[in-house]
Amino acid sequence: MATLSRITNGLFQDFRASESITAATTTSTPSPIFTSSPDEEIIPNLLLVFHQKLDRGFFFEDIATDIRTIIHGNNITLELAFNLLIIKANDSEKPAKWLCLIGFFYLFGIGVELNVELNYKIAFTIFNNAVEGDEDGYAQLFIGYCYQFGFGIVKNSTRQESWLKKSAASRNPRGQQNLAQFYFDSNRSKQEKHYWPAFYWFREAALAGNESSQQILAEYFEVGDACNKDIFTAIKLNRRCIKRTDLVGLFATHNLSRIFSS
Repeated sequence: MATLSRITNGLFQDFRASESITAATTTSTPSPIFTSSPDEEIIPNLLLVFHQKLDRGFFFEDIATDIRTIIHGNNITLELAFNLLIIKANDSEKPAKWLCLIGFFYLFGIGVELNVELNYKIAFTIFNNAVEGDEDGYAQLFIGYCYQFGFGIVKNSTRQESWLKKSAASRNPRGQQNLAQFYFDSNRSKQEKHYWPAFYWFREAALAGNESSQQILAEYFEVGDACNKDIFTAIKLNRRCIKRTDLVGLFATHNLSRIFSS
């Protein structure tokens, strides 16, 4: 796997604060600004939140907002958090997980200059770099996401499906959710071959604790779509999601209200 130093010497060289990034990734002794223990502790916490929110099926934009909130709540700048993250990746023997978070920072403009198209290209390159030496399910997920929307690469639904399959096969709950959603959307386009795979992968993600998939799976059981109708299971699945304050919780609450009023 290429080190982040090699990336900064190439793709990043015309980007934001290239001198400080290069220094951070090539100097053996970090600058004193990066030695504060509270600052260093925030990075592992960000990674933990990142993975937990992904696994539970939170929207990417909401995860980005949560990351910004955590950083600001610790009284450090987004730029400092970004540079600390780069140092963490370079110091790690298994940098894939850190690279994936760095790619996410670029994808959603956290601590980097708002050059959207260049950010997307950098993010896509980093996600690919993360899977070269370690088949990281999160990086595979985001490569599929980039192919879905054309972020840093030309849209390609075949490659989107391929990368999501890899992420799902690695038992990544969010990869399973996104693959299920891919098949669900394809099924709505009258591709009946995707009917059962959508249900299967929503179920796998739901069993892994993915609340977004649990809410959708509840609707399957409520109407008996791709499975036997089971109102009890629908209620149980919806109840697992009602504490969510986003659309998932809203839909679950609405569905429970409908079930109990019928």
